[in-house]
Amino acid sequence: MVDPAPEFSRTVPADLIGPQVQEHRIEASAAERRALAERFELAELKSLLAVVRLQRPNSKGLIHFEACFEAELVQTCVVTLEPIESHVKDRIVLQFGRATAADGAQATEIDIAIDEEDPPEPIVSGDIDMGEAVAQGLALALDPYPRKPGASLEAGVSDLGDAEASANPFAALAPLRKKD
Repeated sequence: MVDPAPEFSRTVPADLIGPQVQEHRIEASAAERRALAERFELAELKSLLAVVRLQRPNSKGLIHFEACFEAELVQTCVVTLEPIESHVKDRIVLQFGRATAADGAQATEIDIAIDEEDPPEPIVSGDIDMGEAVAQGLALALDPYPRKPGASLEAGVSDLGDAEASANPFAALAPLRKKD
């Protein structure tokens, strides 16, 4: 199965990254923001802007990726289902490299020990996709359970006392049972 194309793709050939820091300013278009909003289940993604710095400290080494990004977005409150406007600002740092096996061939699997550093992100087709890396960083920065200030689940709790409700969690369902 072929992976779908990323919604926000900005690629740079890995071979063009050298010891000098390259800085790229990338911004998502309206169509890209709509597609990302759908992917991340947002009500709206109003803006997404990132400044990316790339550098290969030595000629054969890993590529250092650092991105600072900001996004204006609208999520849905998990309690009231009302829109919540949010501002997200974050920084991600990654390493990109070609994974190779001990014999020099391309590796298909990577063994990872728990106490080791994360392996480098793979360079796909000779390119680094700055946009997809930023999109994944945004996904990690989102509040997974957005809640409006003051929103509470207590309005849905039954009239049973706290002690009775905790002793028998099915007691609230008793009134729904058909009487024979």
